[in-house]
Amino acid sequence: MKSFDDPQASLFPDDPAPARQERPSAKSRLPAASIVSKTPALLGKEQKAFNNLLKKIEAKRNLIADWETAIAAFKQRYTNDLLPLQERKIERTLATVRAFDQAHGFKGITKTEKKKLVIIILNLVQEILEWRDDAECKALYAKYSQSDFDEEQAAQRAAEQEGKRMILENVFGLNLDDVDLDSAESAIEHITEQLLAREDERQAKQAMRKKTAKQLAREAQQEEEEKQISQSIREVYRKLVGALHPDRETDPEEKRRKTELMQQVNELTPRAICSNCLNCNYGWSTSTRRIWRRSIRKNSSAMFRF
Repeated sequence: MKSFDDPQASLFPDDPAPARQERPSAKSRLPAASIVSKTPALLGKEQKAFNNLLKKIEAKRNLIADWETAIAAFKQRYTNDLLPLQERKIERTLATVRAFDQAHGFKGITKTEKKKLVIIILNLVQEILEWRDDAECKALYAKYSQSDFDEEQAAQRAAEQEGKRMILENVFGLNLDDVDLDSAESAIEHITEQLLAREDERQAKQAMRKKTAKQLAREAQQEEEEKQISQSIREVYRKLVGALHPDRETDPEEKRRKTELMQQVNELTPRAICSNCLNCNYGWSTSTRRIWRRSIRKNSSAMFRF
């Protein structure tokens, strides 16, 4: 008689006892086609975003390389093909000017025809002088315009510079009398520094005023948000280091790839953390100053292209 303690014993004596079922082993429970990966699991959302950024950077680098190749080819064609054609055009234009200059002194040419010849000669001479400095053309310009070409150009440049100065002073509210506007880069840097200095002064005056409870609460909230962002960046950095550390790789090619990725991570992470930190300059953040500088340079650069 079978004991009721036996889990396989039948409740009814006439029924055959069920066969004891063997528990499948861990190995037999795996699907037949299952392959256990030996590579470490990739990170989730942060890793995917990082990989996408790397792909975009690589695409931009390839685009820059293509542009550099195209520019080099263009410069070569410009030097070998276009410049000789332009020189031939200038020489033929100069020959035409000489012929018109000679025709201007012919007998039988009416005053109306001479006026038309003068206009044509001056236009052609100006076209040549825009391309190259030519003493013969300057002499013809003085002959038919009764003025010096170099003096006219200097006066025109001075008028243009004065116009730019007035526009820049009106737009930015600065005194630019001592700024050399012939150098656009120098002038833009001077304008940028003056505007940033003026904003620093405004921030300093504002910081000296007694802040309201609302302002203090807003600043505290902003500081807390920046701390959280910096902490998130550090956490992402630690995860990336764990996933990309090259010392854990045995494959040489994969180790080289992860070494390059680690170099990029080590270079970009401190910048991301620092750009989020507050600057000691009256509450200005580094990122805010950078945005200001970029905006000022962009707006002032546009003034020099009109």
